[in-house]
Amino acid sequence: MLKEGPGGGCAAVWPAARRAAFLLGLPALLALAGVDPARDRLRAIVQGQCVPHWLATRSPAPCARVGGEDPAPSYAVLHDRKGGAHFLLIPTRTLLGMESPEARDGQAVNYFAAA
Repeated sequence: MLKEGPGGGCAAVWPAARRAAFLLGLPALLALAGVDPARDRLRAIVQGQCVPHWLATRSPAPCARVGGEDPAPSYAVLHDRKGGAHFLLIPTRTLLGMESPEARDGQAVNYFAAA
């Protein structure tokens, strides 16, 4: 049972706890608000347009090339719309990063060799 002490007791503790929880949770909320949906745009183009078009017609459009082992291609080469003669090699599978176990597995695709 909580007893109210001098100076407000329980009533003084709860507002401070709420304030602390808010201040601790604020950075997490700001980080979530800062997630850019455009960061997955290249993956969406490759997985939503290039690969289905390649599987249906053997044409890589809108990509410049789709390659890898059949039946499932492992990478696509997409022309960089912002950089004149630049091309981007994009995995067809979603990877969390270069450190992900799928990318470091002995059976993983060597994307650098494909580049």
